[in-house]
Amino acid sequence: MLFKTVTVHTFIFLLLAFFTAPQPAGADGNKLLKACSAGLKVINKVKGLPSTEYVDSAFCAGLIQGVTDTNRIYRKAGNSPFFCMPGDVINKGQAIRTVVNYLRAHPEKLELHETVLVIEALSQAFPCK
Repeated sequence: MLFKTVTVHTFIFLLLAFFTAPQPAGADGNKLLKACSAGLKVINKVKGLPSTEYVDSAFCAGLIQGVTDTNRIYRKAGNSPFFCMPGDVINKGQAIRTVVNYLRAHPEKLELHETVLVIEALSQAFPCK
């Protein structure tokens, strides 16, 4: 039990240290909005997209998947999750739309780190009761 507690505290410390440390240029909501907007185009099967749109789409989907997987693991370890998706799953299209809608509704937050914004978007859409 002590190992589990130390591991959770270490994880939280590293997470906070990561988000308060200087971030690489572009690791913010502006980059995320661009990438996830490309993701919507791919999901909607827009024709003639440049390859960069597919790369951006994959980045968005991967980031969201990483956040949702981490949330699931965190919950299964006995911790309070950041958000609670129905059935503990969300399809890629719904997740991307949720993030894009949140970013468009909160342009004042676009300077925040992209991972924080994904957590905020999913927390607002899927609050834990």
